[in-house]
Amino acid sequence: MNENTLLLDLITYFGKFPIKEGVLKLFNRNATLPGYDELKQVINNMETHSLVPDIKDFACGVNEQVLKKQINNFSGIYLFIDYGAIAIDKDEIQRENGSFNIGVTVAVPFDHENRDAIESMLLAQQTLNLLIAIREKMKGDQKCGVAWMKDLTFPHDISPWEHKDLNNSTGWTMLFTKKGINII
Repeated sequence: MNENTLLLDLITYFGKFPIKEGVLKLFNRNATLPGYDELKQVINNMETHSLVPDIKDFACGVNEQVLKKQINNFSGIYLFIDYGAIAIDKDEIQRENGSFNIGVTVAVPFDHENRDAIESMLLAQQTLNLLIAIREKMKGDQKCGVAWMKDLTFPHDISPWEHKDLNNSTGWTMLFTKKGINII
């Protein structure tokens, strides 16, 4: 893995699961930041995409205001990738070893006022099944030697996920640690 693209790799790896049109919605501006158009072109030219076609939208990041604006426009099932701390430890011979926390969530906006408990359970089962489908594809990629998957931890945690501020979304999330990163 090229450590200079750690965050961008989240978009290019996980962007293959939802339908391509949902991933391309991330690019909604004529931005002038270096790399913006190049990343959009990479996504647009991906040969492998729409691996889980029931997932219609894609969100990635940690900025809650940006995510809220984006996810509040979603009406169907979406994939949400977030990330956390990077931890750097030293081993017994003083080599630095980094790890990076990643959350992979499949969710759907849910109107709690106008739905009953059975609808809630059905949506929970559907989003869990889709998350498990992604997990199985990830494990297959790891076994096939996909470089980005090399140091991703299995097992991991899978938990129910609710977020009122993100379009009343409900679903499931997997938490992973990617080890062996080098940020120097």
